[in-house]
Amino acid sequence: MKLTDEQLEEAKKLKQKFDTPRNGREINRAQFAKDNNLRGGGAMIYQHIKGIRPISINAAIAYAKGFDCSLDEISPRLANEARQSALLIEENKSPVKLTNIEETEKTALEKDVPLISWVQAGDWCEAINSSESGDAEDWLWCPVGHSDKTFALRVSGVSMFNPDPYARHTFKDGDIIYVDPNKQPINNSFVVVRLENENKATFKQLIIDGNHRFLRAINPDWPEKIIEIKNNAVICGVVIYKGSEV
Repeated sequence: MKLTDEQLEEAKKLKQKFDTPRNGREINRAQFAKDNNLRGGGAMIYQHIKGIRPISINAAIAYAKGFDCSLDEISPRLANEARQSALLIEENKSPVKLTNIEETEKTALEKDVPLISWVQAGDWCEAINSSESGDAEDWLWCPVGHSDKTFALRVSGVSMFNPDPYARHTFKDGDIIYVDPNKQPINNSFVVVRLENENKATFKQLIIDGNHRFLRAINPDWPEKIIEIKNNAVICGVVIYKGSEV
């Protein structure tokens, strides 16, 4: 298969990313593929960086996750296709006003999931519908299936940041996470929780051991890594997306 000039440029940029050491170490392609759920493993990475095979949307998402960058940085072509797909989906949900294309694009790509504060998140369990949030900081497109109660939060702090470059999950200060209150939390789910006597929510990993439930900070250097919760906590929702499905 002959790649276009644009696809070859994507391959070149991807190769540069893999050729750049992380923390003084070369990137293990097989491990990278495993950690980021890239189908085809290291062999697929080889085909992508050599320009043998074009990067697919699923692969681009995996690369964006692994290198902690935007989809545009991996492939402007695929990022644009994703935005166009989102626009088409939204257009099929309700009539489109052809007289105002800019307004239509904003509604489709931005006004979907409300970005709210951690204080608001503490009360979100009682919200009926995300569209009723009039105090949202912004409205963001969510590329994965979600309920109408889904909301977004900006990660605050480093308790959920894992500095290990090969860590399966890590959340930096400032990252945007999407939270669905209708998703059933299970062991190892990443959850937003409201603790008793707290005026805002917190973000941790849920650990279930028999009848016991714990909240875990995945930062290995965090002082209070695990706390047990009983009837003093309400799970407001499960994290479903952060640049890629969680």
